[in-house]
Amino acid sequence: MLPGPDLREDDDAIATLRADLDATLTLHEAEAFAPGAAAHRLREQFGDGAVESVGLEAAAPAVQAAGATLDYVETTGAGVLASFTRLQRYRDREHVALDATTQRNLELTETMQGDREGSLLATIDETVTSPGRRRLGEWLARPRRDRETISTRLDAVDALGSSALARERLREELSEASDLARLASKATHGSADAGDLLRVRDALDVLPAAEAVIEEFGLQPWTIPASENPGQGDETQTVTTSIILFADESLDEEVAYTVTRAMIDHSDAMGAVSDAMKRFTPEGMLAQDVLPFHPGAIRAYEEAGLM
Repeated sequence: MLPGPDLREDDDAIATLRADLDATLTLHEAEAFAPGAAAHRLREQFGDGAVESVGLEAAAPAVQAAGATLDYVETTGAGVLASFTRLQRYRDREHVALDATTQRNLELTETMQGDREGSLLATIDETVTSPGRRRLGEWLARPRRDRETISTRLDAVDALGSSALARERLREELSEASDLARLASKATHGSADAGDLLRVRDALDVLPAAEAVIEEFGLQPWTIPASENPGQGDETQTVTTSIILFADESLDEEVAYTVTRAMIDHSDAMGAVSDAMKRFTPEGMLAQDVLPFHPGAIRAYEEAGLM
């Protein structure tokens, strides 16, 4: 934590921060917080329009804090500055705020004694990769508020939870992947060797294999748009699955036709059932190749111009 020029002169406030925060407190050069210098440093690092692109004025306190942070990193971390490639505005309304004390009391990622074992993370962690383990910890420590994002995550959990064989096959494929984030960091810092680059290649080779498993078991790739996932900044790739209504082949054709036609004609009502059903469309009803369609359903689809 880098206290700004005003706060650093307040001895009582600094003493309180040192006592209450689970963080390293550093008093950096006050000049690094100057609005002009801070904005200039951000433009040097991220480009001329970087500050304006995230909706900030050059003299905003956030710009001062970010500029001072870059100055501190350049001063103390040799080669680390090159890994800062994107400026992103932090909005606490996107997550439920859980301070360090609350996280400790809830034992989300570590117990009251400071041990990982016995925490919620250790109890539910079945990940097979370091990035997956980090992401799970982030989700527990910074829960999202956005219902759409939460529903999409739950769709992905349901897709894998309901297909044990697909889940195990994906785990098997992913377990062979190296930590791309760590390898990218080493490459950025200029410390990656030939072995690291080969591990990057091997990790990327896992992606087609994972995609093949998704296709084989009827799981479908799903993209959470960046506009609906502001905490990440970029679109996020995940998986979802179809909800399929099965019918015995002996079902009367007229009944199958009536049910299917009702779903087509009242797609808005279908989409209003739950957040998970918001994406329901008549066209989406055809997006399955698990079993043949019932003759009555085919008649309804053809009448609606969908087949």
